[in-house]
Amino acid sequence: MMQERTLSAPAGVSIGVGTLYKREQGRLLQSRHQPGETAQMNNNRSIQRYGFQAILLSVAVLYSTQMVRAAAPTKNESSAQQETPRLVISKPTLKVLMLNLAHGRKDGLNQLLKSEAAIRRNLEEIATVLDKHSADVVALQEADAPSFWSGGFDHVALLAGQAGYPFYESSNQANSWFFSYGTALLSRATLSDVVHHTFKPTPPTMNKGYTLGQLAWQAGKGESVLVDVVSVHLDFSRKSVREQQSAELSETLVGRSNPLIVMGDFNSDWSADEQVVRALAERAELHVYRPDADDLPTYAGSKRYDWILISKQLEFVSFEVLPDVDGLLQEAFVPRSVAVLQHLTKGEVSEQSMQRMVSLAFDFPLETPLLSDGTRALELFHGPSLAFKDFGARFMARCLAEFHDGGPMTILTATSGDTGAAVAHAYYGQPGIEVVVLYPKGKISPLQEKLFCTLGGNVHTIAVEADFDTCQKLVKQSFDDETLKRELGLNSANSINIARLVAQVCYYFEAAAAVDDVRRMVLSVPSGNFGNITAGLIASTIGLPYKRIIAATNANDTVPRFLASGRWDPRPTLTTITNAMDISLPNNFPRVLELGERHGLPLKELLSSTSLDDDATRDAMKKLHFRGYLADPHTALAWSALEGSLQSDEEGVFLCTAHPAKFLEVIEETLGIDLPLPSELEIVKDKEILSSTIKGEFAALRGELLGGRG
Repeated sequence: MMQERTLSAPAGVSIGVGTLYKREQGRLLQSRHQPGETAQMNNNRSIQRYGFQAILLSVAVLYSTQMVRAAAPTKNESSAQQETPRLVISKPTLKVLMLNLAHGRKDGLNQLLKSEAAIRRNLEEIATVLDKHSADVVALQEADAPSFWSGGFDHVALLAGQAGYPFYESSNQANSWFFSYGTALLSRATLSDVVHHTFKPTPPTMNKGYTLGQLAWQAGKGESVLVDVVSVHLDFSRKSVREQQSAELSETLVGRSNPLIVMGDFNSDWSADEQVVRALAERAELHVYRPDADDLPTYAGSKRYDWILISKQLEFVSFEVLPDVDGLLQEAFVPRSVAVLQHLTKGEVSEQSMQRMVSLAFDFPLETPLLSDGTRALELFHGPSLAFKDFGARFMARCLAEFHDGGPMTILTATSGDTGAAVAHAYYGQPGIEVVVLYPKGKISPLQEKLFCTLGGNVHTIAVEADFDTCQKLVKQSFDDETLKRELGLNSANSINIARLVAQVCYYFEAAAAVDDVRRMVLSVPSGNFGNITAGLIASTIGLPYKRIIAATNANDTVPRFLASGRWDPRPTLTTITNAMDISLPNNFPRVLELGERHGLPLKELLSSTSLDDDATRDAMKKLHFRGYLADPHTALAWSALEGSLQSDEEGVFLCTAHPAKFLEVIEETLGIDLPLPSELEIVKDKEILSSTIKGEFAALRGELLGGRG
């Protein structure tokens, strides 16, 4: 289960606290300060919302994120004046992550069964995740110093170096000739007043303890905040020992003047018979996020053993947990999609309802054939409208069928080719719902038009004497008209409706399930309105660890030029053979930027964009056909962008967004072949177009909506 709740924020400076938890049997760790390096500051990151079980160590590894906000930042000028100069974190948010490393053994029963090379690879995967999420401080448990047990090298130093943390402190609470491990902190700023504490020995189990460090945070508006951060690990075998260790920790924490963030593997839940976490919170005047919740497990699918406790002058903003990504990738598409959508809807929909909606919406196959060049196609065109838009449109239709209160409702949408058919077929014949589809007259393929403009009934199609950008503008103007909203009960099925986008997130997990190593996966997406790209980036935000994603556009190259120059300079829309992407003002690109600005997605490393003209697109169609794969122009364009970018150590997946036959004329002209039609197109090819035609003016559309519908 996955949850996120946002609380009202008090006045003051914000702190973002992100957490990575790891749960699995095992022990080990060490620590050392690494002086003399310059921290890599990231002053542009805002609070990130992540939440996913680990894809790194084992299906038992869990990543989650908690956010807190400071209500009243504390100044400590006297202590600051006494300290030697040190590197300060200067940014409006502070993000902290936590992870139990389990000695870097990943899914192995014991690290002694793993080679040094295997342990290094596992830790390097963790370092990649830490670097990607760019936390300011990381708390570790079961992290190893050099020993026979650890593979002979310092796990903390490796993570600090590869993930870009110039300062770290480790505490070797469990220490012998055979092993050396404990708790640790990685930091982008200087850690001072560090406490390395080992709890009283409790044989026969290994020693546990905590590492405490203080960092300076320049939080903005002249507020200098000293924050105490703790990484702690309690005994796993006996409640009485955990209670004793918790009491030892509280003795250190009680009375400290700085705000506290305590993160750890407590091996304890919040139940009545397990008072460890509750007692620590009471003694040290700390609080946790929804302590009694049963939908935020961090261990074994149902137990919550890992906790963040924060001072009461801090406030949680959100918390979310998504089940193990590696485990999800082993699931079939429908149950995996249920889990993803449950996470994205934050539990607002019951699992039973979500299961029903997803099963009915995603009732067609996905295919992921491997091409002769080693790339893989993600075929999304096997639904009733022969395009990827079936995923979003059909899921949204099932949502409305599930929750529609029976009042008047009109689905108003604009299409550049594929959305119209997907929406029309998703809602066709659905009682109480009218559908109106706008499309640019003469600018979609004849078979695209036949597929949705021949239905009639509750589906009304309007050809607009303008381009698709104008159609989008008319839809937006309609939603600003109070009379239209009231009289018609307007709703949208374009990607401006988030219900459509969240459904599209699901098939990116299908791509990941098909490749050998998702961390080497590069995606290439035909991009016009940038909804598909947005869905892929949302998948990354919630934990799908692919390497990078390419937005492949046609000659309408507003975004590639923007990413190259930093200037937003839309030009008049050009007509191309990839007509579904003939868009100069992509509605969803602001969402892309927000994923970077508000959620900290590293867009510079993750997202690139390129453009191809019609000649290059036709050439790509020919190359693919020569290699035995028939692709529509949009798909061929994405493949070409991938081919020109893919490195030898990467796995490429290109999204196939439409059936080739929907672009019959372009296919036959370019390839010189006769292409048989699938049954969905064969039955409509000779039907009459039922569309009305209007000028690209809002007054014309308004009149059509209020009085001109048949």
